[in-house]
Amino acid sequence: MPAAEFEEREFETPLYNQLQQTSWVWSPGQVLEGHIGFDYAALCQDSRIWDVHGIEQPFAGVLLEDLPIYLHLRRRRRPRQLPNFELNLFLQAKRPDHLKYVRKNIKSKGLSGPYWRINLELGQQAVLEALASQINGTGLVCYAAPAFHRLSQLYSHIRFGTMVESSTFPEALSLTGHVSWNYQCPGNAGVANIEPKLIDGEALLERLARLASERSDQNDEALAENLRSLAMTVNSCADQQFSAQESRSALFFQHVSSIAASLDGISGRSSEVVQNFLTVQAFCSTFGLKWFTVGSKRYA
Repeated sequence: MPAAEFEEREFETPLYNQLQQTSWVWSPGQVLEGHIGFDYAALCQDSRIWDVHGIEQPFAGVLLEDLPIYLHLRRRRRPRQLPNFELNLFLQAKRPDHLKYVRKNIKSKGLSGPYWRINLELGQQAVLEALASQINGTGLVCYAAPAFHRLSQLYSHIRFGTMVESSTFPEALSLTGHVSWNYQCPGNAGVANIEPKLIDGEALLERLARLASERSDQNDEALAENLRSLAMTVNSCADQQFSAQESRSALFFQHVSSIAASLDGISGRSSEVVQNFLTVQAFCSTFGLKWFTVGSKRYA
């Protein structure tokens, strides 16, 4: 499963340049991209993009400042100002893998020969889905990936200005619940995901009930130790994922530093518990996870 011969940036830069028929263009930095979900936005008038999705005329656009999904950026200690002009196209570029042999479950969906695949990041996909839902017909949110994988092809498309015509643009909402996009040609046609594998395990509610029973007699010291261990685990996970998800990991460690600075000068067991709790919460927020605890109700 060899990856494309070029890096993601080598693909996205000429693609976005060829889409740039307007001065209303914005690309967030790497750290901010973790919050925003996309790496390119524009008030796009290029008919090639809209034709791919069967849209007769460009969407009107939306102000990012008006969207609830980005409200947290305005509530930060140092609020992050977003573009004060309307945008109607939001893209996230992906570097594909090239696969020569088609599995039966993919072939049954219409892919008959060598094809490309992009893998989706669950946290990023969740943000893009939320964005697409909130702009509600005033903009287009999708991925962008090349329908080629060789450097010679990349240079040819750059030279002849055919990056857009030679790429795939699947909509984020169409990939809800999936982890990959498989395609053989440019445009908006492909297969979302592979058939899921059946896992026969303990039912979720039964497992939760068992965990709650096992922890019903734990005292406050044991619970605090569990929280400390969990905080150490998420720190280790973020460190191990730094090369694969650099922007998100960097953002998480920024949050950890801010938490430590906020609690500086406060000592005692309670301070450690609060710091551990906020660390786990920051990890979940940064990587798009939900944190639930399992336990029994206690009454005074």
